[in-house]
Amino acid sequence: MEEYMKKRKKNPVYKKNGFTLVELVVVLAILGILASITVPALLGFIDRGKEKELIINGQNAYLAAETLAGESFSSGEAYPTAEQVTELAQVPGTVTELCFDEKKGRVKATLEEPFCYEEAGQTARLADGSWEVIEE
Repeated sequence: MEEYMKKRKKNPVYKKNGFTLVELVVVLAILGILASITVPALLGFIDRGKEKELIINGQNAYLAAETLAGESFSSGEAYPTAEQVTELAQVPGTVTELCFDEKKGRVKATLEEPFCYEEAGQTARLADGSWEVIEE
């Protein structure tokens, strides 16, 4: 046995040039732990980003509705339809609930009559000044 160890030390083929299996397993375990921590956090960021995008598109549709309502009120024309609002806003979704205050020429956004914008199975709802996302 001693002879084998002496040969191993002298022979350049037996020199340690790489990592041992234990070292590689430890590194892989650490990477697995880090991945298990970061992946759920990244998915949460993606979901929140999609909700923010939905709300921003809803806000753009609401501003388009307000613009069209003001123009209709001042000119005495009929109030715009949800399709007209969606077209003016140039958003990928559709306006699903749209009510107007005939006396003020504005879009209603109350709890009883909210402004709703739908996109990709989610709805952004404006009621009493606050936006919320409703999963369907």
